[in-house]
Amino acid sequence: MISVLVACVVIGLLLWRDDDAQTFTLPDGSRFVLSKVRVGRTNVYLHGSFLSKSIGRFVPSNGLSIATFKIAPPKKVMVNAWSESGDILSARFQFFPASGRTDDGSDEWFYREFRLLVTGDDGFSYVHEFQRPHELKIYPDGIYGYLHAATWPRTSARITIRLEHRSSESSRDYRELATFMVKNPRRVEAEIWPVPQPFRTNLPGDVDVEIGEMVVRKNTTTYAGDIWEHMAELPVRFTCNGQVLTNWGIQYGPITDATGNRDFFSAIKVFTNEWTVYRLFRVLDPKVPWRFDISFALDSNYSQTNLFDFDAPWPMKGKISTNLAGVPVTIGYVYTDMLDVELPTKPPYLRLSFVKAIDDDGKDLNAVAASWRQHGFSRKLSVRNQKTVNVRATIAIHPNYPTSFTLQPRHEKAEGGGIASK
Repeated sequence: MISVLVACVVIGLLLWRDDDAQTFTLPDGSRFVLSKVRVGRTNVYLHGSFLSKSIGRFVPSNGLSIATFKIAPPKKVMVNAWSESGDILSARFQFFPASGRTDDGSDEWFYREFRLLVTGDDGFSYVHEFQRPHELKIYPDGIYGYLHAATWPRTSARITIRLEHRSSESSRDYRELATFMVKNPRRVEAEIWPVPQPFRTNLPGDVDVEIGEMVVRKNTTTYAGDIWEHMAELPVRFTCNGQVLTNWGIQYGPITDATGNRDFFSAIKVFTNEWTVYRLFRVLDPKVPWRFDISFALDSNYSQTNLFDFDAPWPMKGKISTNLAGVPVTIGYVYTDMLDVELPTKPPYLRLSFVKAIDDDGKDLNAVAASWRQHGFSRKLSVRNQKTVNVRATIAIHPNYPTSFTLQPRHEKAEGGGIASK
């Protein structure tokens, strides 16, 4: 038995040791330690006592008792990729407050007060949020936080990871807290993708679509809560018989670059000079082509034949199944107050869109926060301060036109290049 425990300790030490740990000391004496920089679809980190992290991984889920001594399994933190075809760059931060108290400052970490910049040899920075569930929080063995990055400089030999802080949510003046330089755990070469230019297509109803030049540049927005360092502007023009259409748009879908970075299309939509311009803030590598696997569809002014009303009383137990114009639909709530509607059969050429939700007095219940996909959405409603609400919802079930195109962005570098001074 003793020999087995010794073997487990030795194996555990080999797996657990932080050979790549780096320490950054703040002026007040507090320290950040970065370690275990990894790339994979699922990166696992352990928390607990020394024995828990070394021997505990080999014991049953309810622990192992030896005489009066008990070894508990470690607490696992799983940093997962967002899709089966992707991977994730992760790293672990441990925070040692100057006072030595494990709770020192932990309640001061609020939404978007901090951000992480991941930068490669070319000086281009990928911004990542540092917030729930990856913000600093107390574990059995200390205060930790995690980098969770689907985009990073994959072709770079070395990576700089910088933790930044701002004094308030109304300021965009981020300043350095700690900077670490590490070896890229999985360096790759960019693939060579052909880029046909320009991209044009014609949709049913004689709708012509033209994609303009995409430009990656310094983020120039003035939104106080913004954390992004760069933005990509993608111009698209929809016309029918020469008339510009403003109620069509690019819908949600994956974007991939030639190095393997992957994200999903999410953008602010503005109109300028007869073009619909999408501003994307989670940008990929501007040196290589990007592939858009998205859909074109209406995003407002739907035909009356595509609009459907139904009652969704709140609160609701379980889900309601119904049929709208021959299409199965499920209706319910998630996270207490988010209206959740789905097309369970997932018809490939149909899309489900939220239009509105009102109460019996006609009051708009839309609380803005939402998530969506081709065949469903979850939309937060203003209902929590009431016991019951008769929600009257309107949705659109309408045609969806999937397409793919590849673009080479033009990188409009800021004067001086590299990481912006703070």
